[in-house]
Amino acid sequence: MTLKLCLLASWTTLCTVSILASAGRIQRFDALGDLVAIARSDSIGVYRHNGTNIDFSTSRYEIPLSNSSLESADRLLHLKIVTKAKLTYCGEDACWLCSLKPNGTHHCQGYYVSRSGRKMASVECVLGDAYLTVRFVDTKGNASTVKFAISEEENTGPIYPRQQADDMEGTRIRNQALLTSFRDNSFTYFVVSADRIDEPACLTTSRPNACTDFKKSVRIARVCDDDQTELLESKVEISLTCDSRYHDTVVWDTVLAAHYREYKAAVTVVVGSSSSDSAWICTYQLDDIVNLFERVWNICQNVTTSDREKCRNSISLECRITSRNSSGDYALCRKYVDSATYPSEVCTLKQFESYSNRRYWLEVFAPLLGDLMMSLHLNGSKLISIINHKATRSMFMLLRASNGSSAVERIMGDEFGDLGDPTYSSVVWSAARVDAVPLVFDSSSNAIFYCRSDSVEIQPITCNSLYKACTQIPSTKERDPLKCEWCQLSETKGFSRPKKSNEPGLSCPDSNIFVDKCPEDSKNAAQPAEEGPAIKIAISVGGTAAIVVLLVMAYFLWRWKKKPHAEAIEDRNYPGCLVDQSLPYETFGGAYSDAYRLLFESSDKRINYDDLVMESNPIGEGRYGQVYRGIYKSRGGQTIVACKTISDWSASGTEDFLREARAMSVLDHPRVLEFIGICFDRELPSRPTVLVTRYMIHGDLCQYVKDTNNLITLGQLLGFGLEVAEGMEYIHSKNVIHRDLASRNCMLDDDLHVCVADFGLSRFANEEEAGYQVRNSRPLPLSTLSIEALAEGHFSTKSDVWAFGNLLWELMTRGFPPWKGVSQEDLLLRLRRGERLPLQEYWPSLIYHRLMLPCWEESPEDRPTSSEILAEMGSVLEELKGRQQALIDTNYEVPNFRRFADHSDSSSC
Repeated sequence: MTLKLCLLASWTTLCTVSILASAGRIQRFDALGDLVAIARSDSIGVYRHNGTNIDFSTSRYEIPLSNSSLESADRLLHLKIVTKAKLTYCGEDACWLCSLKPNGTHHCQGYYVSRSGRKMASVECVLGDAYLTVRFVDTKGNASTVKFAISEEENTGPIYPRQQADDMEGTRIRNQALLTSFRDNSFTYFVVSADRIDEPACLTTSRPNACTDFKKSVRIARVCDDDQTELLESKVEISLTCDSRYHDTVVWDTVLAAHYREYKAAVTVVVGSSSSDSAWICTYQLDDIVNLFERVWNICQNVTTSDREKCRNSISLECRITSRNSSGDYALCRKYVDSATYPSEVCTLKQFESYSNRRYWLEVFAPLLGDLMMSLHLNGSKLISIINHKATRSMFMLLRASNGSSAVERIMGDEFGDLGDPTYSSVVWSAARVDAVPLVFDSSSNAIFYCRSDSVEIQPITCNSLYKACTQIPSTKERDPLKCEWCQLSETKGFSRPKKSNEPGLSCPDSNIFVDKCPEDSKNAAQPAEEGPAIKIAISVGGTAAIVVLLVMAYFLWRWKKKPHAEAIEDRNYPGCLVDQSLPYETFGGAYSDAYRLLFESSDKRINYDDLVMESNPIGEGRYGQVYRGIYKSRGGQTIVACKTISDWSASGTEDFLREARAMSVLDHPRVLEFIGICFDRELPSRPTVLVTRYMIHGDLCQYVKDTNNLITLGQLLGFGLEVAEGMEYIHSKNVIHRDLASRNCMLDDDLHVCVADFGLSRFANEEEAGYQVRNSRPLPLSTLSIEALAEGHFSTKSDVWAFGNLLWELMTRGFPPWKGVSQEDLLLRLRRGERLPLQEYWPSLIYHRLMLPCWEESPEDRPTSSEILAEMGSVLEELKGRQQALIDTNYEVPNFRRFADHSDSSSC
């Protein structure tokens, strides 16, 4: 007899994996605490285990499937131990809730999904406090979500659903599949996939094929446990997409597996490509998921007619949400009911069920951006299931090779952890010759459960259990959080253990410990397991590439040593001003120097050459040329200064140099880099023009926060952001638009206070329009550009606000560049889809949701002003001090992905 389990979700066909189910073959199993439930063809046995072995001598409970009135007892689609007293399982017709009693008896109640005989092809069943919520896809591809009131009595007759929401196959939805489910905080969630058309585009545009062009979509549907409406009108769906911190393009059209992780709650989805063996593992934090659901509901309850009308020319979030009525007709986001007393909460809809104009089943078509954790090649294997094990920063994957053999593999990401380079991963453990039955993880046991030879085996995720031979232990280069080492007890005996373990039974003399090497006598090492369906890992820098990189570096080092370095010497014709005579100063002059003369000749900001002495060696390089340290001699004494020179002799370079001087000349604030003056000679325009500012001993903010030697607390990072906000509030009050606000353009003084700097791209805003269009072709930094600047070249103070959000993100990642490596076209597309720089799990979420996200509103009018940002920054900082003072005062370590970036890209600032 053939057992068809929906384990893989395909975009083009309903996914089935066929397993021959003989009388004793395991169909499904689950584990919770010290219990393991194993479903075979005729019964479900519940057994006890001790964390390493299962006691099969006697079953705790024996639930016969022949008494379940299932038409096909062999076709079991779902099995879950909910609590030690509750168990659920589903066949083709019904789901069963079993009460497990202390005396070893049980009672199972059948909940039938349909009176019309619909057969389920796949199903997810979630038990709540008083309800059983089930989502299934039937054999014709139609999906439904049904809800049952849990019977308080031990009935023998079938129970049918009281509430039902249908998603029928047809012209709108195709190829529906189920991935996983979970429950959190009185809501039930289903992770699903389907082929969908872009409903908002169909409603608002005249684009050809807008209503017939199907795209692949991964979605999460949420239903309120307290929803009493007949059609489950609280159901809301959001869509998901995936991207890396490097913003590599992920082109996928299949969904392979999904997993809900309870510890540091997150959803993991594996997507793939039908045209290749490529697969991508993406993670979505539950906090982000919940926040989007809440935001969607609130937006739609406050939307107006004018908001909907603007959607023909807008991609704001409210324009990417649809609702439906009882006839299934789609409309753009609307209130649930047109009433002054419309419900404020999504779970309180029952009282409005009599209204005929209800709009419900909200669906979001602007996807939530997830984190790309790993990319890999399956090498012809099929992914059956995946477990995201956060504590060891690894994935346990069950793969089935084309020859029918299956294996479990533990795959490590690189040292970045969840924020890492997805192109580097490695297999650090495997178990071959296993059965293709989905994996189970039990957090209380910290163990993976898998099937082998029609029996369930337990694999604790510990050094001693995973690695039985010294040669199997991952090297320290893998940065395995388990930190395993080998203890050699005798010539033929040894064991692995956590580094410097104090656990009973794992003590070992220091002389017997081996790390990154094994005893010369390898008798202790067991033979590695036979290879199963291995996956090919895409490695960012392989051995050959590394050699090429070293050769290139050696070549440039040789060229640098061979190059004669021009020394800056004192020009005897220009007393006091040291210049590098290799620079073509004779090309600078004429009309351009006239501009400086007109602006600064009679200004107190003009500096005489006699009063400025520049050091001979540059300390850095600015936008226009080299920067030197110098001494400015004034009536008040001597001041150490920074001197910017110009080497970009184009009209645009000179214009930017002049613009910076002009903007800085009108700014005077503690949080703005102090402009000392400009040094030029009216009579001899061939002399170099020098822009003189206060010298900032600690350099720029980006390099400072990147430096792992600098111990920085979270409070200090937020303090830096607060001081940038103070500077920007003042700059905007002077009608100046910065246009290039980033941590690299903020400087730190002797006392580590921030001064906003680098006004070379700044503009004075047109007072009538409060903004302007870019009128030159000089490239602008993508990392600071707002969506309107990218699309239309339009800048305003609100585009600086967008950049401020990116700057905060830089600070919280300790210097990682936003949108690194992404092209302008790709970035604009991502932003229009609603994607934003992602929240990291190690941040306090209010920093992201209250400070960053408001800066990235699509409409400039919806973004806060710089004054509002400053006030909110202060409020958030005080709130964190009141609630999490210890966190504020704790050293904010460089995130793992930043440490790697420092080695690979030292110039990212």
